[in-house]
Amino acid sequence: MVISGISYGQCYFSGDFPDVVLRLCQGACSVSIKWIHDVIYVDPITEAETVTSENTEILSESYTPDSLRKITLKDLGRVLEAYNDTDTLDFNGKILKALRFTLSATDSVSGDSEDISFYVFASRVISGYLPSQCGWLTRYGQKKTSSARREILGCVQNYTAATVTLHYLDGTTEKTVTVSLFSCTVDKTLILVSDVSLDTIVALAIAAGTTVVESQILYYDISLTGGNNTSDTVRYINDTRNWLHSLNVVYLNSFGIAETISLTGSEEIAPNLDGNLVTADGFYIQMDPVLYDVGTVNTGYIGKKAYGALLDMLHSPLIYIYDGIIVGDRITITDVDFTHKLPTNSGTNVKFTYRTSRDRNLKYDRAATGHNTGIFDHTFDNSFE
Repeated sequence: MVISGISYGQCYFSGDFPDVVLRLCQGACSVSIKWIHDVIYVDPITEAETVTSENTEILSESYTPDSLRKITLKDLGRVLEAYNDTDTLDFNGKILKALRFTLSATDSVSGDSEDISFYVFASRVISGYLPSQCGWLTRYGQKKTSSARREILGCVQNYTAATVTLHYLDGTTEKTVTVSLFSCTVDKTLILVSDVSLDTIVALAIAAGTTVVESQILYYDISLTGGNNTSDTVRYINDTRNWLHSLNVVYLNSFGIAETISLTGSEEIAPNLDGNLVTADGFYIQMDPVLYDVGTVNTGYIGKKAYGALLDMLHSPLIYIYDGIIVGDRITITDVDFTHKLPTNSGTNVKFTYRTSRDRNLKYDRAATGHNTGIFDHTFDNSFE
């Protein structure tokens, strides 16, 4: 019996995980997959942490070979990605680790057995690539940004460095400065996530000795260098237009990395009241009333890359509205109208409907304040009461 389809020590995306084939089987084969992960134990008295490795069996089955003495295991990627943690979403830089598994197979007749260990990054998209072949894990090659938006980029550590080339105006002269975003050692089982928002990049330039403010920025390029792969670059263009309305949304993209999209089309808010109308003690009353906003958002004209990002957002397990650096309400997409015509010269304009995910979403936002006695604090008398 021989295991084929996957290689020892290789790292895969779950959306591209190949079929595993057991060949030359003499009889039924038992297959086991174990998830190898660290468990942290905290001593209740000393609070000392101890990290141990634990093997959790996630699949144990027996399969009968076909007439060609072959067993094919399909769609294992869906099983494996379920063990990825998708419960957190923020703007902070972080490191995502690939999940490690071991597949074991034993032939019940010949007694042959084989074990293969491999790694998996959870993904919800068919990329056609191994993680070791990828650069920036985003759909965008170029994206508009502004001081009101957050930008996050992640990459598999196939590279040893990332640099920022900042283009800005000094008076009427365009100038350029290059600074380091990060440096690292190659480790193809890690994804490094970085904050590349406009204010973060300006802060890096200032720390490097360049006097620059956000309004001077024209654009900046984030480039990966080093390692065995060709370099990869994403360009961010400073969008200085004043939009009448912009809905800023953050979600987990198809590789589990926080990504943002800003929708500048019109939005219609229709508050909806839910509850149970009952008659009790002679009164017709509303039990457990919940008022929540239902928003229908027009995206405005978007290109092919932004349209793909919208599809990623629809499949994301977490979607939030954000304002500045504050992650606000979690939302749930309830309906879409993505009808559009091709070809078009004006871009695509689609819309979707969402509501706040939390049932109890009424907020109290009055801050404590004192009574001032300044000269303008009592301008009007009681005539207006």
